[in-house]
Amino acid sequence: MSGGNGKTLLDALPAGSIERIEVVTNPSAKYDPDGTSGIINIVLKKNKLKGFNGMINGSLGSGDLTGGNVADGGASLSYRNGFFNVYGSYSGRYMSGYRNSYSYLRQVDANDSITSIRQDRLGTDLNSGNTFRFGADFYLKTRHVLGLSATGNVGQRNRTGEQWNSRSQGILGQTELWKRTSDDPTQQNNYDFNLNYRYDLKEDRGNVVVDFNQSLGKENIQGYYGQTFFASDSITPLFTSTQQQLFNKEKNNISTGQIDFTYLYPKIGARLETGVKTIVRRQEVDTCSETFDPVVGDFYEDTLANFLYRYNEQIFSAYAIFGQQIGKFKYQGGVRVEKAYQIPELVSDSIRIVNDYLNLFPSAHLRYAFTPKSEMSLSYSRRINRASSGDLNPFTNYSDPFNLRKGNPYLQPEYIDSYDLGYSNEMKKVTLTTSVFYRYTTGVITRVKEFYSDNTAAVTFANIDKSHSVGLEFIAVVKPYKWWKNTISANANYIQYVDNTPGVNWNVNGINWNVKYAGTFEFWKKTASLQINAAYNAPRISVQGRAQRRGPIDISGEKTFNDGKWSIGFKVTDIFNRQGFYLTVDQPGIDQVVEFKWLTRKYFLTFAYKFGKLEMSGKKQAGGDGGGFDM
Repeated sequence: MSGGNGKTLLDALPAGSIERIEVVTNPSAKYDPDGTSGIINIVLKKNKLKGFNGMINGSLGSGDLTGGNVADGGASLSYRNGFFNVYGSYSGRYMSGYRNSYSYLRQVDANDSITSIRQDRLGTDLNSGNTFRFGADFYLKTRHVLGLSATGNVGQRNRTGEQWNSRSQGILGQTELWKRTSDDPTQQNNYDFNLNYRYDLKEDRGNVVVDFNQSLGKENIQGYYGQTFFASDSITPLFTSTQQQLFNKEKNNISTGQIDFTYLYPKIGARLETGVKTIVRRQEVDTCSETFDPVVGDFYEDTLANFLYRYNEQIFSAYAIFGQQIGKFKYQGGVRVEKAYQIPELVSDSIRIVNDYLNLFPSAHLRYAFTPKSEMSLSYSRRINRASSGDLNPFTNYSDPFNLRKGNPYLQPEYIDSYDLGYSNEMKKVTLTTSVFYRYTTGVITRVKEFYSDNTAAVTFANIDKSHSVGLEFIAVVKPYKWWKNTISANANYIQYVDNTPGVNWNVNGINWNVKYAGTFEFWKKTASLQINAAYNAPRISVQGRAQRRGPIDISGEKTFNDGKWSIGFKVTDIFNRQGFYLTVDQPGIDQVVEFKWLTRKYFLTFAYKFGKLEMSGKKQAGGDGGGFDM
């Protein structure tokens, strides 16, 4: 997924279109090295049925029966014969709710003078959009397949809020009280076009895959703000309110092309993979701001946030992998070479920064199978975490004058050496997977908050020297009965940040951990099911404090009819209304507590209808997933 609005596309992706989700730790050199420790592979369902087939699904939900309404639905249709497969789908969503926040900041200056700022915000959040996808696969000659597809998303989001702010100073108590209103509508659209070609070698000896993708996106963001100061009774305005407008237009253009070649050596149980890839990203952000002049009765352009920012990124890479299986032992090694350019350009200030780097990303995997269902593995990969275009954008966002946001154009990539020792054992009723991992990171990119003497603060990004992280992951799938399945997973790691930057205290350490549970109960001859999901995330260590994203407890159920063609169901998300985000900052002279809460407890009714049943056997595919162990 290379589009500029990847999260939006994921939000609109119907769950019924997903075949499985794979978490790949220390992926091979075949894959882009971006990310801390691995990749998430979302495998979509593809039509394998002959003739017309389709599905219609939808859900209706509400937060409190009077507000926070949710509606989403979709339809898909496909036709397949021995020569081609044509498919199309549409999904729409509408979500409304609240989005509230609370912040308390206490600062002590060099003269031991104490100032505090309290901010309470009540707001609304509306998110809606439409996503469509269509494409075709053509089975040309024997072993030749040509594919075309297009995906589009058109959506809008609107956040409104009313925030009360108060400033207090020492024994004087409250010295200022003001209210700030905001209205932030956004419109966006994104279109992805894909062309791919696959040629399978004779005798299932491998394949050649060629893939091109073009993504085009636009986003228009507006901000309308008003600010009024009041007397301590919060009723009497003291003077004329301030009104501001912000306009932000973004354009994204992303081009991707790659060629992959796989060749198998059946006699020696080996496999060779190689390929090349190019990614070119271009983005432009044009922002202007205006302030209302009550004398002339109109807005005029100010200097608060007027800038033109362009971002260019080019990544050229090539890889080679060799793997082999010898009895119960499997090994694989590979390397990816990458030449990259990141060029943030501050057009308004005539500043152009070129980050130019050449890197090697090796990977290695060893596996030994004690039995067909029990094995141990050892893997290593070198990875990179690049600053995004937004992280590099230095211009300040003033939507909240006391909580600013800005990027850092001088950010450098962070590099991660990732090691993983794993063990898995599949028994009759229990499957255990566990691993011990270590991550050594240099040039760590971290979000930091800068505090100023006027009690304002700005969130930005910085590189710190390095970090060490060692941890344990555990997953157990327990199925005591055919109708009852339990999945329990836990992850804990000790992390240490090390930095020698003068004047800051970013040398911290601590333990992060989380645990998740999913239970599924099947009954009525497996035509009905009930599922419970729960998650707990402990506070996470950051270089300036702690942050916690509170996990939810969800419950859902489904009943199918007519051999699975019809289904109805229900779902309740975050039944205890606990999900939210909590942040603390603890620095010399500075204490801050921030909390965000949005509409998370929702009640849904769901339905789905499927048609089409004539199966068509698929041709055996060679190649596997590039991991080197599916020979």
